[in-house]
Amino acid sequence: MVDYRIKLGTDFDLSQKQIEILQRNSDTLVRAVPGSGKTTILTLKIKNLLLDNSNISRICCISYTNVNVEDLEKSCSKMISSDLIGKIEFLTFHRFCIKYILEPFSYLYRSDKGLRPYKKIFNYKEHGPALIEFLKNNNTSENDIDNIIKSESIYYNFKLINNNWQPINNGDIHLNTVIKYLKFLNSNKLIDFNLISLLSLFIIKDNDIVKRSLNKSIDWIFIDEFQDVSEIQCKIIEELKKNVRDAENELKWFMVGDPNQSIYGFAGANPRSMFDIRNIFNEICDNNDNCEIKLDKTHRCSNNVFNFARNCYNQVITKI
Repeated sequence: MVDYRIKLGTDFDLSQKQIEILQRNSDTLVRAVPGSGKTTILTLKIKNLLLDNSNISRICCISYTNVNVEDLEKSCSKMISSDLIGKIEFLTFHRFCIKYILEPFSYLYRSDKGLRPYKKIFNYKEHGPALIEFLKNNNTSENDIDNIIKSESIYYNFKLINNNWQPINNGDIHLNTVIKYLKFLNSNKLIDFNLISLLSLFIIKDNDIVKRSLNKSIDWIFIDEFQDVSEIQCKIIEELKKNVRDAENELKWFMVGDPNQSIYGFAGANPRSMFDIRNIFNEICDNNDNCEIKLDKTHRCSNNVFNFARNCYNQVITKI
């Protein structure tokens, strides 16, 4: 039996579930309670893979924000040697889409869905004045314009309605203002963060060559804080997974998160994504191998304190 404490250089003993996670060589979804060591087990999993398999050449490690990505890179750099850390690329989901889908494959996009090929990513400092002028010239409410100027952004999401991705307003901006904003982006060949994901999905969905390229060129994709993945990003993962032809030698997934800790709903995060992905992966694999493992022991407080907090949380959610 492997002594992971010695192998991975940890100063603590691993639980049976953590050992099970390390030993799996297939897609894994870890649902973890607060304080259960989500980032630690993700880091140890990467290290264990790299130590066991010298043929691994590319791992993409994804988190939601730039700050999360920097923290993840620091955590891995402390545990993983410099000769192995170079095989890992740390990036946000949006940056992953830009680098691995839009930059190499946007030429494949056909604008039958109404989007023009983009030239730049929208930046309020650069494009804000032109946007405000466009909105004023198109009978936009003064209150909406004031809110946009104040926040220097427009919060909205896309939702799949009747097989079409429709914009929905999210915040104080009216939906018709969101639609005008999207028209401004399209007419100026600009995209924003929401459109980065949507355009990437369109390209992947319509082009097997893109899916085959990603599935064969990346060994593993790790996603931290998976509860903050959007519905569109979940669909991107699903499209890639459905295209895998050789489960042993093509792209594998490791995702970790806690649906109860989702805080980016205003930006499109969908905590249901964890359950949707679990069901999708289990259905695709169809080998009685449940991809989900639960880490349900917290190291931040006693079990009594944790159970009391969880019960209070459940009561609040029930009332809502």
